[in-house]
Amino acid sequence: MLSAQDKQSEVYSGDTLVWSIYIGGKSDMSGRPYEEAIAQKWGIKLVYFFGDCAGTYDYKNEEFKESNQEVFNYLIENFGDDWYMKFNHEVTELRKETEK
Repeated sequence: MLSAQDKQSEVYSGDTLVWSIYIGGKSDMSGRPYEEAIAQKWGIKLVYFFGDCAGTYDYKNEEFKESNQEVFNYLIENFGDDWYMKFNHEVTELRKETEK
């Protein structure tokens, strides 16, 4: 379990909010640079944590729910309740533009 200080450092990287994302098993990483670019544009940083196919790191999902709450509150405040849909739309548009 993370200490309060570890949780605080997980939420902030310098003055930037950090959105921690847990990825279990194999994942298509080709979209990550686009996600990271939009996250930076939105004033946050993405950090990926990789687990295994057996799900032995599923406890990370629970930890991240708590540590990401401040990030999600920021996103809701600045981009609305549908921030996740907007984020994914911008990622898709950036990818289309870049891959032309």
